[in-house]
Amino acid sequence: MSELKASLEQRIAEGEVIAKAGFVGAELAYAKLGGAIFESTSFHGADLRGASFQESTLSKCDLSGARLRDGSLRHALLHECTLEGTDLTGVDLTGTKLLNCTIVDVEAVEAVLRVAAINGCTFRRVRFDRAQLDRTPFADCHFDEVSFMQTRFDRVVVYRSDLTRATFEGCAFHNAIFNESDLSGRTFAGVDFTLGQLTKCNLQGVDFSGATLTKCNFHGADLTGAKLPRARADNAIFLEAKLHRTNLDEAMLFQALFVGADIEQASLRRADLRQSQFQDARCLGASFDSADLTYADFSRADLSQSNFSGATLFRTRFHRTLEQGTTFTHRTLALGDDEDLAEAETWTPGS
Repeated sequence: MSELKASLEQRIAEGEVIAKAGFVGAELAYAKLGGAIFESTSFHGADLRGASFQESTLSKCDLSGARLRDGSLRHALLHECTLEGTDLTGVDLTGTKLLNCTIVDVEAVEAVLRVAAINGCTFRRVRFDRAQLDRTPFADCHFDEVSFMQTRFDRVVVYRSDLTRATFEGCAFHNAIFNESDLSGRTFAGVDFTLGQLTKCNLQGVDFSGATLTKCNFHGADLTGAKLPRARADNAIFLEAKLHRTNLDEAMLFQALFVGADIEQASLRRADLRQSQFQDARCLGASFDSADLTYADFSRADLSQSNFSGATLFRTRFHRTLEQGTTFTHRTLALGDDEDLAEAETWTPGS
């Protein structure tokens, strides 16, 4: 054991706060640095392979160029630290907290982020390829040229973050939650996003072609120009979502909810929309050409200029709909206004 490593481990064991120290280029491989407090300390270019910072606190420390490959930051707290060119390959970040850190040109391949918490961090040119993200929240983060290739998102929460320059090739999502985040232009073609949450997200131009979106929640999301052809989205929720010019051709949307959604000029040709709900939706110029709308409900929806040519309308409800310029091949099996329901909807106290 090197004299420097032995001395540092002894100082930590005695409870000393390590402040404004310099360990630039130090040989600290497999050092036991757990339970320590480091303040404004530099580990620039240090060899920390296999080292343990378990339950340590690092505040305003410089870990640029450091090699922490296969090391441990379990339950550590990193506050306003700089990690530039740092090697975090295979690092254990279970329970780790990263607060307002700058993480640039970092290799975090096969890293483990389990029950970690990441807030206000900037990630630029970072590789999380094949990483394990489990029950980890990311809040108010910015991701620039970040790769999540073949990464597993298991109950991960991403809140109010910019992911427009992140890539998700080959990812697996399990109960993943994205809220108020920007994913515009990203590609999730063929991805399994079952039970995912994408509420109030910017999903403009996102490619979900052939994706599995069963029971996904898109409440309040902006899917303008998004691509969902052949997607499997049974029981998906699009409440109050914006789907201008969205392509949903041949999508499986059994019992999907579009209540209050704006699907102007959207294309739902040959889609399976059985028992889907479109109450109060705005469907101007939308195409339902040859769609199966058996038992679907369009109560109070605006269907002006929309196209229902060749659609299956068995028991489809068109209660108090707006139909100026709407095209139907036939609607003899559909349901019109419900007089009792209309009376109830217009009832006011004292009337």
